[in-house]
Amino acid sequence: MNGNLPRSTDGTDEVDGTGRLRTDDRHRVLASECRRRVLAVLAARPLPMDLEELASAVVTERTGTSPPPPGAVDDVSVSLHHNHLPMLSSLGMLGYDPDTKRISEAD
Repeated sequence: MNGNLPRSTDGTDEVDGTGRLRTDDRHRVLASECRRRVLAVLAARPLPMDLEELASAVVTERTGTSPPPPGAVDDVSVSLHHNHLPMLSSLGMLGYDPDTKRISEAD
């Protein structure tokens, strides 16, 4: 990310109107191995994508096995749906519709 972001008094980057994340938010996003894998998968594939496809790709990336173990895909799917995708969506990094379970580009 650009190092020329305005700084707040607490030392974190302010969002500058271009959609850049604050430093604290970047650290929160990248602190999770699962979110790092999600971002890597989404960077390499076209959107929109459904939740099960993303979960399967994340598990394949993590385990190196294809097809991925079904139980692992279910576990990751639940974690993505309830935790990771809503967080990434709230930060404007992607679009996620929990009703249709579709991931899209951020608005």
